[in-house]
Amino acid sequence: MLLSLTHDIDGKSGFVHVEADDLLYISFDSMTNRVSFHTSDHEYFAMGTLKYFIETFLHSGYVFEKVDRNNAVNMQKVTLVDEKMGLVYFDTMPGRRAKKCTVAVSNFKNILLKLKSSNPDIAVLR
Repeated sequence: MLLSLTHDIDGKSGFVHVEADDLLYISFDSMTNRVSFHTSDHEYFAMGTLKYFIETFLHSGYVFEKVDRNNAVNMQKVTLVDEKMGLVYFDTMPGRRAKKCTVAVSNFKNILLKLKSSNPDIAVLR
C-alpha cells in the first residue's frame, strides 16, 4: 500500500509515495500539528491525527500500536526491546544512530506482552 506523504512539514516538496511496509513508527508533533512517518532512512509528514492513522492502518492489515501519547509503532518491525530505558528498536543493535521509539512506563508491560506473543524470540535488554 502506497501512502502520499511529503518530505517537508509545509508540503513544499510535493507528494512522494511511501510504501506502508517500510514504516517503522509514526508520531504526532503538536507544535507543527503534523504526523511524522519514520522509515529506516527518512522522515515524512502528513496532516491528520495519530488516532486516524492508527485506525486506518489497522483496517488495512497493519499492526500499529500506540505506545505513548505521541507515538505508535509498527509492531511487526520491532526487533529489540530495552526494558531499562523504555525503548523499542528497529535495528538489531542499540546505539545512538539506531532507530528507536519511546514507550510510556505505564504501557510498557502491555506492549512487551503483545510483542512477545507475536514474536517469542524478540530480544529484550534488561
